[in-house]
Amino acid sequence: MNIKILLLIATIVALTPVILIKQYTKTQNKNLLIVVAILYFILAYTYIQIFRVSEVSKSYSLLQVLQILLVVILGTLLFNEKITQNKIIGFVASMIAVYYLMK
Repeated sequence: MNIKILLLIATIVALTPVILIKQYTKTQNKNLLIVVAILYFILAYTYIQIFRVSEVSKSYSLLQVLQILLVVILGTLLFNEKITQNKIIGFVASMIAVYYLMK
């Protein structure tokens, strides 16, 4: 499978449990925890596939940066969290990091 598709899947699968855990803190719905456990299993499998075809230092670092960027965006959109000057600076720095990681 294409590495870019695997990275996208891993990023989405890694972020979904964070959103579900946040939702669990509001609803106490235990079914959300079951879904979280399944998603973490899928994430581990996806990481294995990524690390078979890519350098760990490059791909895992890129995954972490992408996840941070998406968490900030989703936190703002889904949970009405405020965008601060520090978040904007961090966002820009993350974009620069992604650029250099992909070189």
